Amino acid sequence: MKSTIFTTLLSLTLALASPTMKRASIDPVVCTELEKEGSQPFHGQISEACGVLQSACLATLTPDFLDIWSVPACVAAVTCRGTTEVLTLAQCAHPELEPANAPHLNYNIYAGMVGACAWDDGGCPVTFQNYVDFMYGTLSELGSDKWPESVDYVREYWWNLIVEWTATGDELPYMNFDDWLSCVDYRVYIDGDELYTFIPCDHWNSEESIKFSFLHQ
Repeated sequence: MKSTIFTTLLSLTLALASPTMKRASIDPVVCTELEKEGSQPFHGQISEACGVLQSACLATLTPDFLDIWSVPACVAAVTCRGTTEVLTLAQCAHPELEPANAPHLNYNIYAGMVGACAWDDGGCPVTFQNYVDFMYGTLSELGSDKWPESVDYVREYWWNLIVEWTATGDELPYMNFDDWLSCVDYRVYIDGDELYTFIPCDHWNSEESIKFSFLHQ
């Protein structure tokens, strides 16, 4: 069992460690597992609202439009499902997508979150309330009938995980948010076993070895 889990995730990790992640480099088993609705909790939590965001993100991308960080649903989805899962699913459908070459976070999305102060000298950070409004607003624009369990849920399982990584207190400056989008924080459950992989922020050019640890053995 553990050997199978390791082999499956190793295929995914090797694909992520490459400057270009092609469908041929991603084990089809990984794509299949990720495509199973609700099979991949993010930090132990399954959110139907987040699933709506992820589905909308993937439906927006086409071979002619792969600017993933210009799609509000994609930016929202990765904050509640993890960058690895969303990017890998996007590549399962669009092998030509190369996250290493993805543009930075579209500034207009950030400006839409924080308001007019985005255009001030130095901009201004995203607050928790900005983030809540962005998540609920994006769901509303999609016509979703699924919503997060509560604002407290959003803080505990989504927002806190980001600002703990960025170490920016209870706010999120543009550059730190953009950095987070290019990093990986991934937990996957396969057959009841949980495997955690972490790739550092400069992973596209990093020669650091990938670290694996079984949390349940």
